[in-house]
Amino acid sequence: MTSVEWDPGIIEVYQQYFAIDNAGTVIQDDAAHYVQQGELVDWLIVDLFNHDGASPFTFHQLFYQFCAARLTEQGILSVNLLPETPLQIEIVKELLEGLFAQPAMEIRLPGYKNRLLTISKTPLPELRYCDALVDYANQHQLDLNQFQIVS
Repeated sequence: MTSVEWDPGIIEVYQQYFAIDNAGTVIQDDAAHYVQQGELVDWLIVDLFNHDGASPFTFHQLFYQFCAARLTEQGILSVNLLPETPLQIEIVKELLEGLFAQPAMEIRLPGYKNRLLTISKTPLPELRYCDALVDYANQHQLDLNQFQIVS
């Protein structure tokens, strides 16, 4: 797993407290720059908000074009948003669906403001029937019934 983080302080905290088995690599770079280069990936997770809100490019089509170009043919893009308004979700959802020509799956967890938009170049499986997700949930004692599929 490769993570891209702009803030060296966040990287330091990760390496000190969370990099237990050195299973991942952290690259200090701007995400908007990083997605314009590099190899294809099976799963790209965009998680670009902080206490000031979302990065401005989170709402621009060009950023998602670069993300789509980094995905393998079966690759999945997941965008974790902390929306300030419902319109922000709709803007990103519209950008993704227009680019991928597939419906985006919107997931929320009760009690959290975050929304997770997931999309692929090919139709996504029903969440409850995705074997890899079910296995992961079982390993980590997660209750998939807590997830609410909004769309």
